[in-house]
Amino acid sequence: MRIKSKQMDARSAASTNARSGEVSRYWLWEKSFELAVAIFTVADRIPAELGLSLSAQMRAAALSVPARLARSRSTASPRELSRSLDAAIVALGEIESQLALCRDLGYVTELEERRLRAQISELKRSALRLLRRLRALLMESRLQAVSDRIAAIICDARDEPASGRS
Repeated sequence: MRIKSKQMDARSAASTNARSGEVSRYWLWEKSFELAVAIFTVADRIPAELGLSLSAQMRAAALSVPARLARSRSTASPRELSRSLDAAIVALGEIESQLALCRDLGYVTELEERRLRAQISELKRSALRLLRRLRALLMESRLQAVSDRIAAIICDARDEPASGRS
């Protein structure tokens, strides 16, 4: 019941924030939160005496994805968002590895694994798409900054009196 309440809160926060124009980031957060809940459910099945560290690693990786995205929301910096997306993509890769181990150990069914892998793939694709856009934006702003500097130097050079010329 508690998890469903959190999911409802996440959905309402995502829809509220979507109106402010940041749909992709909030959609990613919402989907990553849903994945985290599913991964926690799988981690609950791992017997404590056999897989405490596996369970803890799965939980940490699953929780880090929405946490990184939430952290990036608090900053307006595209560079910080880029770093957070990189970290989230790495965590998704960790979850994939841990999921394969859970399948081989019998803690997750083949159907569950396919569903979870589909969620992970969707999140990775979306995060990579957003990351490419951010990197293009960062590159564009760097190029614009260089262009502006060159233009300023040229203007300064034109305005300087010619010294030492006869």
